[in-house]
Amino acid sequence: MDYLLISPVRNEESHLPALAGSIINQTQLPCLWLILDDGSTDRTPEIIEKLCSHYSWIISRRLETRNGGLGLHFGEIMGFGFDEVMQVAGGKKISYQLIGKADADVIVPPACFQELAQQFSKNASLGIASPALLIRDPLFHNPLKKYRWDGAFEDHPTDGVRLIRKECYDAIGGYLAVRAPETVAEAKAKIRGWQLRRFRHIFAYLQRISHETTSVWARSSMGGSEAHYLGYHLLLVIGHFSYEVFFGRPWYISWAYLWGYFRSVIRHEPKIPDKEILLYFKRQRIKEVLPQMPGLIRYAFMRLPK
Repeated sequence: MDYLLISPVRNEESHLPALAGSIINQTQLPCLWLILDDGSTDRTPEIIEKLCSHYSWIISRRLETRNGGLGLHFGEIMGFGFDEVMQVAGGKKISYQLIGKADADVIVPPACFQELAQQFSKNASLGIASPALLIRDPLFHNPLKKYRWDGAFEDHPTDGVRLIRKECYDAIGGYLAVRAPETVAEAKAKIRGWQLRRFRHIFAYLQRISHETTSVWARSSMGGSEAHYLGYHLLLVIGHFSYEVFFGRPWYISWAYLWGYFRSVIRHEPKIPDKEILLYFKRQRIKEVLPQMPGLIRYAFMRLPK
């Protein structure tokens, strides 16, 4: 199955070359790869221009500089990026069945996207899928042990790199301009009967421990705030906190998450104006999570791939 790919970037001169090298060396190349520059002020535009001049299947778009990042703005640029790459593909009469995303700080092994595409071919109900993620661990100084598994449920695809079936993308209405747009996309796909998978025998590497302009505490606190925004059942919040207490790196991210959630509760911050999503996280998600807990805990103790 053929796929289109987008990568939203902003001031990624230190990470983009490694991502580009891993995409160029894929055993199954994307039909089109759109690099979406969100107002970079470093050498990122130069790197993108060089890539586009060497490879006809790599295209770019640059957005006007404005305040953005991890909130509503991210949903807006993701929606724009997917719409743009699909429009270009339509103009070039390029046939594709999957659309995907790869963040600038991710490195994908050569067969990653080919193996993911094969999983879609095998399962017509598969809507969103990703590899598992190996994260650089700041507590590991031994180069042979510098990565750890990113603990997550089997039905929660990796945010940093994923493929979406085109029919699924259309069914969920694309990426919406909301907070946590990827989590919202997953929920809507689940509601509409699509299957979601994070394949543990396929993996990718995350090179950045945390966002360079946002502290680990701030990101984890934002995660708790987004849990309130999406209407998480309290048991989901407690479960996430408990897992991070035992397996989180660094240790204090669990408390940052809890702080972000209860701060939003105390402040009566608004929730997503989507009753479908609120009902999903209040009732349905807890039923999906509980049966996966034993497997998630076993996964946390898994050895890294050789």
